[in-house]
Amino acid sequence: MKLDSVKMKAVKHKGSPLLVTAGPGSGKTRLVTERVKFLIKDGLDPSEILCLTFSEKAASELRGRLEDDDEIKGKFDISEMQISTYHAFCRNLLLENTTATGLGMKGGVLDRSVFLVWGVQNIDSFGFDRHVVIGNNAYDLIEKMVDGISVFNQELISPDELKKYVDKKLKKESSIVDVDEFDYLHQMDNLVKIYKKYMEFKKKIDVMDYDDLIVEANRILESKDQPHVLKRVQEKFKHILIDEFQDNNFAQFALVKKIATDGNITAVGDADQNIYRFQGAYTQIFEDFQKTFPDYTEISLVKNFRNPKSVIDLSGQLLAQDTLRATKNIQATKKEDDKVNVVECSSEFAQAEFIQNKIGEMIKNNPGYSFRDFAILSRKQQDGLNIAKILASEGIPVKYIGKSKVHGSPSAQVLFAFLRIIANPMNSMTSIIRLLEEYDIRPQNISKINREAGVRARGKTDGDYTFDVLSDLKVEHLTQKTQIQELFTTINEFIKLAKDHTPSQVIYKIIRNKTDLYKKISN
Repeated sequence: MKLDSVKMKAVKHKGSPLLVTAGPGSGKTRLVTERVKFLIKDGLDPSEILCLTFSEKAASELRGRLEDDDEIKGKFDISEMQISTYHAFCRNLLLENTTATGLGMKGGVLDRSVFLVWGVQNIDSFGFDRHVVIGNNAYDLIEKMVDGISVFNQELISPDELKKYVDKKLKKESSIVDVDEFDYLHQMDNLVKIYKKYMEFKKKIDVMDYDDLIVEANRILESKDQPHVLKRVQEKFKHILIDEFQDNNFAQFALVKKIATDGNITAVGDADQNIYRFQGAYTQIFEDFQKTFPDYTEISLVKNFRNPKSVIDLSGQLLAQDTLRATKNIQATKKEDDKVNVVECSSEFAQAEFIQNKIGEMIKNNPGYSFRDFAILSRKQQDGLNIAKILASEGIPVKYIGKSKVHGSPSAQVLFAFLRIIANPMNSMTSIIRLLEEYDIRPQNISKINREAGVRARGKTDGDYTFDVLSDLKVEHLTQKTQIQELFTTINEFIKLAKDHTPSQVIYKIIRNKTDLYKKISN
């Protein structure tokens, strides 16, 4: 399909930094591809272009589009062109400069779940004060702490800088009258304690997390002792193109600002599609771009080729509640205009049941439909994973796309499932399903347990009743009762243990007896 005049203007832009604000369904991916093609045909060597994306899938797709393009294939060698995620780019940069950084880079980059396990295993050693109450909430507490550390890393704030700020504020503690500010400062004071231990732990075993890659790359590029590193990177890349610009965090854009010279930058994004805001995405990034590159040119793509008018109008009404948001006039090009239905369900299981019934109804009424014609989107990865598990247990073929950083390895999933059940047995359906799968309980039996729990929970608000079903196993035609009873006994033992033992003791017991995590961490 031929590009319209607005897209063509963006593709062929020269002479100043380019900011493309593009709404959903406006053809951003095509524009990015055509922009890269133009830069190459205009004289840049592919190796002089740096394309930064937010997923390996996006990087792979862009490279594939370019390799298969008739205007590129056989005429230009793009094998040396760097199309990568921020993390991959920073990892390569650090590996190329180990002498300058002093980093061994031998331990690799560990998954978040390993750090969560380390945190809950060592929770008693962090020295938290009375402002942090440790009970059966160990997992949730450490998860929030690790997320908090990530936020400060993404703002390029070190443990020492954070401590200095907190200490300065707490010196004037008697003058603080705002209860929320008082509580916040003490929470930060406790966060500093685990933040420092966290850094020491990673240094001791020579590993990094994903935030460290960005932080260390920023550090080496701004080093006054190693100015040649920045100079070499600046000389190598003559143009930088950023996809999904709205999802950059402060540290990522700081990295780009160091490299970009002479306005050799194209950023493509949409503030309304900031899906990484919960992970620290920089909400003022468009304003920062405008201040950093005052001679910028902005081009807006307002035609939506994906959604009918009803969806565009509804999203516009919802987004209009944000008074700080710039008004947009998104134009629908699709003719069909079905209504958007909003359905409220009483529980997670009821929601999955509704989805199952709705899909079944639509397949029945439309002979040409199959299960592969349906997509289920969720706000959080874990919600999607939970729905997928419930549907799969009901015999619906489901392919879950995405991964939960919280539950990285199978062993970590088992640990966290036990912890969630211990903390709240009466609302633990998805965690129980995970353990039933671990105990090789057949899908048909898991489905029967789910259905019985749904019947018992109907009209009630005190839980999902899955644990209640496990306690008596009064389920018609249920088999494998011995294995299920064994699991229930194990869960009960851990619940009793949690009443008079510290969280770290309970976690140690689960790790040693029910997973191989202890062996992995020891190694």
